[in-house]
Amino acid sequence: MMIYCFASYLLGVNGEKATFGFNNIHSKDGSRGYYSAFDVSLGSPVSEYYLINSTYTRDFSDGKVLVNPTNASHTIFLDENYRTLNGEKVSIVALPAHRALILLRI
Repeated sequence: MMIYCFASYLLGVNGEKATFGFNNIHSKDGSRGYYSAFDVSLGSPVSEYYLINSTYTRDFSDGKVLVNPTNASHTIFLDENYRTLNGEKVSIVALPAHRALILLRI
């Protein structure tokens, strides 16, 4: 859920590495949570968000953000190879319903 919220925020934010409101996340037990996605630098936005197969997409100088707000899974053919936050190399992604993905340029 946190990746979905953070990626949705990145669709509209202007500026580099803007993490306002996402750096003080607390877990259910009250301890401060840590999400490595918040430390990833995507660089500067190079476009406004746009739609690919009903999936909101935004390009950054060092990556791409995808947000699928629909009730269906969508396959996205990427314009180049990227890597996921887990290090997996991808050029096509199947993004399940109500999910988001933050990708880094290789």
